[in-house]
Amino acid sequence: MASVGNANVQGVRNCYNCGQPGHISRYCPLPDRRLNGSQVSNAIVPAQPLLTVPPATNVGTAVPYYSGQYNGGGSGLGRRVSTLEEIVSKINGKHEAEEAKERARREEEERKKRDAEERRMKDRKEREELHKELHREMTGKLDKVCEAVNGKKVTDNEEIAKLRAQVESLVRQQNGSERLKDNSQEEIARLKAEVESLRRSHHGASISATTSKEAEELSRLQLEQAEAKAASERRFSSLEEVIVALQRQCEAAKTNA
Repeated sequence: MASVGNANVQGVRNCYNCGQPGHISRYCPLPDRRLNGSQVSNAIVPAQPLLTVPPATNVGTAVPYYSGQYNGGGSGLGRRVSTLEEIVSKINGKHEAEEAKERARREEEERKKRDAEERRMKDRKEREELHKELHREMTGKLDKVCEAVNGKKVTDNEEIAKLRAQVESLVRQQNGSERLKDNSQEEIARLKAEVESLRRSHHGASISATTSKEAEELSRLQLEQAEAKAASERRFSSLEEVIVALQRQCEAAKTNA
């Protein structure tokens, strides 16, 4: 019975990794198939728990023998540990690289924000300085204008009074010219009447009977009439131009005041 129990115990202890008896997959000297991407071993795995031998017998209890548990299996475990360490180091390296990248991105954003804030403050300060300078300049110009206006106010009033006096004088001259014009018109009318009288007195007489003295007198009267009319018109035109110019100067002085 003991021999049968020993045979059963030694026959079912196979490695899940390589399928060989004498050790378990944890201490398998071969590389782990799951890490290498190979197919899983087709060894039959017992579905029932392992049989145990009664402790008290005349025959010695059979103990499972694991070959290479500490000698041959150490190298496989070391390789697995090395592989896991490499994987962990890669993961840590990738994580650290991502953290460094994120940290660099945050630092770049902070730097851009600081630069933008500094530019904004600088632009604001420049605008304030420009506004102050413009305010000082405009205040100085307004003060000069006020001083000029206040200083010229009396002079402008005197100029307006002078122009007003000139206009009144020209109006009086124009009125006198109108009276002179009336007198000239009366003189012209009188001369026309004399000419008409001479024409009536000599009406019916032939041209050959008209004396040279009367013809000269008639021509002289007509010439005097034309000259008097032309002189009056020239004087009236000159006076009107002077009056218009003075009126414009007076209006301009009022506007500037």
